[in-house]
Amino acid sequence: MWRWVAAGACLAAAGTAHAGDFPQPGQAVRIVHGYAAGGNADIISRVVGQELSRNLGVPVVIEPRTGAGGNIASQSVAKSAPDGHTLVMLMGGHSVAGALSDKLGFDPVNDFSMISTVMDFPFFIMVKRDAPYRNMDDLLQAMKRRSGGVTYGSAGVGTTQHLTGELLAAQAGVPLLHVPYRGGAAALTGLLGGEVDFVIDTATVAVPQLKAGTVRVLAVTSRERWSGLKDVPTLDESGFAGFDVSSWAGLAAPARTPAAVVDRLNAELRKALAAPEVQSRLEQMGGAVAPSSPDAMKRRIAGEIDRYLAVARDKNIPRL
Repeated sequence: MWRWVAAGACLAAAGTAHAGDFPQPGQAVRIVHGYAAGGNADIISRVVGQELSRNLGVPVVIEPRTGAGGNIASQSVAKSAPDGHTLVMLMGGHSVAGALSDKLGFDPVNDFSMISTVMDFPFFIMVKRDAPYRNMDDLLQAMKRRSGGVTYGSAGVGTTQHLTGELLAAQAGVPLLHVPYRGGAAALTGLLGGEVDFVIDTATVAVPQLKAGTVRVLAVTSRERWSGLKDVPTLDESGFAGFDVSSWAGLAAPARTPAAVVDRLNAELRKALAAPEVQSRLEQMGGAVAPSSPDAMKRRIAGEIDRYLAVARDKNIPRL
């Protein structure tokens, strides 16, 4: 694992402020995110922010700063005052950027004090409804018979879906042919048009298509089954022992934010995520509420970066 986890622990220890100093009376907390208004990051930020505002007793303002796949927002928060009043809603692409980009302008682990993950978004392996694959074993056997000939579509080169497919191929021990599209909608169109054998995407794509009868969902990529499709087995249950990949959303502050402030934010976020109305609104987005400790979030991101970097090097995926 990269040096980031140990270095980050040293930075976290530098904070000495008391939780009672936060939040400053009358000073709003900003949650910055790097995605379009109305998208997942924006909705999650607003749902969580509303509850945090009640818990903290100060306004929570949501600030979209789009560009560079979320990295402009991340960089702006990394350079902000470490007082707990400026936070960033990171998404799973943060780990991908850490693995594939040389031009971030920030360290994706050590320039942040992680607070907690908020949600996990598992991916689903989908085939066309009339495809010959009834389950993952059928697909695996086809992968072995047609080594390098089974195709999968994703939302583009360097996306989490792309890397998930490469991790699947690596564990199966046989190559897959990746077909990148310009976004998930185009990948789905390619699947339904018979251009690829399967696609990897989230529940927001899988569930409507399953209800419409256009696809068959073979497996979910998370360690546990997703509550919204309980009949769909995990890859771990389907012969890919230990396979566990999901995208996620998580809240972070600038590095050197005092530990007491991070702990207060973690506690208030956990309280917010325990509210039934918050859970209901978030899970409608196709994920699962998944609070964590600050250290667990940091370890997860560092581990994902290492994992994605290894598969990118093995498959000669270009740097972004």
